[in-house]
Amino acid sequence: MSLKVTPTGFGNNSDKKSVKEIIKRFAGETTAHGIPHVIERPKLISKIFWFTLVAAAFAVFCWQTRKLLQNVYASNTKIELINSQSVAFPAVTVCNLNKLKRSKLGNSTRWKEIVTIENRLDILQEGQNITASVEIPRNETLNRRKRENEQYQWYYDSFVNHFSDLDIVGNNNAAGYTETGVSEDDWYYTVINPTRQEFEEMGHQVQDFILDCRFNARQCKDRHFKTTQNQEYGNCFTFNGNNDEGEVERVTKAGSSYGLHLTLFIEHDEYLGSLTEEAGVRVMPHDRDIMPHPEDVGLSLAPGFSTNIGIRQVEIRRLSRPHGNCTFGGEDIGFLSNNSYNYSILSCQKKCFLDQLSTNCSCVTEGYLDYDGIRLCDRSDRMCRQSVEKDFYSNELECECPAPCRELVYNTQTTSARWPDDRNYHILRDDLCRTGNHKACTVLNDVHVARENLVNLKIYFQELNYELVEQVPDNTLESVIGTTGGLLGLYVGFSLITVVETFILIYDVIVQMCKRILPK
Repeated sequence: MSLKVTPTGFGNNSDKKSVKEIIKRFAGETTAHGIPHVIERPKLISKIFWFTLVAAAFAVFCWQTRKLLQNVYASNTKIELINSQSVAFPAVTVCNLNKLKRSKLGNSTRWKEIVTIENRLDILQEGQNITASVEIPRNETLNRRKRENEQYQWYYDSFVNHFSDLDIVGNNNAAGYTETGVSEDDWYYTVINPTRQEFEEMGHQVQDFILDCRFNARQCKDRHFKTTQNQEYGNCFTFNGNNDEGEVERVTKAGSSYGLHLTLFIEHDEYLGSLTEEAGVRVMPHDRDIMPHPEDVGLSLAPGFSTNIGIRQVEIRRLSRPHGNCTFGGEDIGFLSNNSYNYSILSCQKKCFLDQLSTNCSCVTEGYLDYDGIRLCDRSDRMCRQSVEKDFYSNELECECPAPCRELVYNTQTTSARWPDDRNYHILRDDLCRTGNHKACTVLNDVHVARENLVNLKIYFQELNYELVEQVPDNTLESVIGTTGGLLGLYVGFSLITVVETFILIYDVIVQMCKRILPK
């Protein structure tokens, strides 16, 4: 008896039967609920029904899984109130609204234009006093009164003509905007732009500005303040700032009796009318590790008032990629700084602007340490500077400044009252004279002068607990796996065992097909 060997190929019935047997065996052994009905039902109509049902369930599973994967990196915000017995006190930056002391300008060539303007402002003020002393009929307008007073009119015309010589007013620019669309209110850039060294030498000094300082009912000294320069306000002084010693002041009690108490002397007689529109101080509570920008987010306090600023700390924690786009220090976006401060959105935006200004105009408008060796912009850079400012304000510089992944902010609530009181003035003056500030003791010779020169500030925590605002991911790896498994079980009847069985089926079919295709 002889055996007949049939070549392996697509037409071999034995091979077809083997694949069919593999699928039938799978249908009999699988833990899936719908697939055995599709394969083992005897009637075609029944097979079609079960196949349609399984296919529809699988389609719904795929649709819901796709929705799940689309939101796999979604996040939610969790707000929590954290109770604490001790809270780190924020850094507090205070600035005089006046940049430079008038008495320090002298008669040097560099400050000649500012001194000239100040002298003309004095003459203008004298002209106003002359006009006020003249008896004028009730029905005349202010312009008529100015024209009738020739001396006053001459002073006024001289003042306006000097500004016209500097190309700052006039030229059919009644709206106060240049042809680039940027306001020229900061016209002093076209006249003079003080350097850091000039601010240090000619600005208000900490020993004159801060007459009295108390923290947590203890006396604090000048050494507790770190001096920084700000192009808007000159010398600014930061309490509890980021210093080399690394000391952090903390409070264990809330309320106005605790925290930081300051008595500030603005030296109103030293103000420059051509550079300063307001009288008072600027204050900003902030995280001690970031650079203060009081010109953007500070509070202005008027002299002659005692101002209470109650603060509440809010800690914000954001998610980085893939859930969010925050930054842990700016390194990922190329934010590099030579100073000791950490990344913040304002610092990033200002650095982006100054980098572009340095590239396009070869000058900067802020005397930051990062730009040592680069000159400050002056009158000759006016058009170039305004062009960069216009691009910056219209978001055409494409500054990439995402939010930091961790941020401390301080919500404030402000109240104020007139200060000092008439009956308390003499006691206050005696106390200030004992501090050793001879100028304050001499200038503050009556209560009205005191109210023009003194600011009392109390800044404290309203409550020691703080608010934690945290972004948390909606989905974790465990939740995605669990939800996907639940959808498989609900719609298709699959479990992990079924998935393994399916992979084994696919492997067996592929092996059998390879046997049919490849020659022995």
